[in-house]
Amino acid sequence: MPGKAIILFTIITAVVVCTGYLLSADNHTRFSWFTKPASDIGSASSQSPIETVQPSPDPVQQPEPPSDNALGFMLASVANQYAEAARYPAWSVPLSPEQASAYRGNHYEPVLSATLERPESRDAVASTTLEQAGSPGYFEGVLAANESPGEYRLIVEARLDGKPVRHASTLTVEPYLGDFEGLGNAWVSGNNLIIPVRFSPEDPGFYALSAQLYVGQRPVAQLQVEKRLDSTSDTINLRAHGTVLANQTVDGQLQLKNLQIRQLPARPGDRTNYAFGPDEGYSFTPPDLESLTDTPAVDPESEQRAALLRQLADKF
Repeated sequence: MPGKAIILFTIITAVVVCTGYLLSADNHTRFSWFTKPASDIGSASSQSPIETVQPSPDPVQQPEPPSDNALGFMLASVANQYAEAARYPAWSVPLSPEQASAYRGNHYEPVLSATLERPESRDAVASTTLEQAGSPGYFEGVLAANESPGEYRLIVEARLDGKPVRHASTLTVEPYLGDFEGLGNAWVSGNNLIIPVRFSPEDPGFYALSAQLYVGQRPVAQLQVEKRLDSTSDTINLRAHGTVLANQTVDGQLQLKNLQIRQLPARPGDRTNYAFGPDEGYSFTPPDLESLTDTPAVDPESEQRAALLRQLADKF
């Protein structure tokens, strides 16, 4: 029944369209008798039927009337369109990019801003607009401020679904301490693997360096050392003891990761400043490690403390 109703509606529509064409103002070849004067109607009865229906000569080219197959052509076109649409079920139809955009409906693109301000006065020292990064939901921006090192507040604001969202966190601006310049050639000394790290300091002073030693993807040791650096000394030697390497299977290179250097305060009360090595760290080929042994380190002070603790424990 729905199919019959569609076909009947199509036929009615086609008939109405054709009738409209016959009655249109552009149809100059039909109903010419309505344009003759009333006095001519009577005389027209004495003329032959062929002469009474011939239009008067018109030098202007008239549009051709639709062919006798116009209705059939329209019905065939509608039938083709209907057949094409009937190929798809109602719950799964083709979708064009334009239709997809229309189906999205109301949506929003969040707009974020970031502001750097001094915590004591709440004065803004820099601000920027965050733009969407490569991954959905991630935004990025650059804050440029010529401010002295210290503690600041980072304010991130956004408007989502018409509601304001605000997040505040502490941000530390570190001074420029110098540059990491890679590693020197490692060597074995006693029961230690010596790893020289080159760091060119901006200012002379005492520095503390820490880093993590990896064998492949496995961390094996936390290394740290303190040293005074100046224009004549820019190398800090980290030492990996045999107790952390003797039982390891080292095949290929070692990695030194998560390098962090601290500029120790020159006077009590001064702040400690930090700098960090490259995110990827450093890879290096170690020397022959066969001489390293799993022998405990000898520290007289530690041994004395351990002996004192045992004596105290025996009294209880």
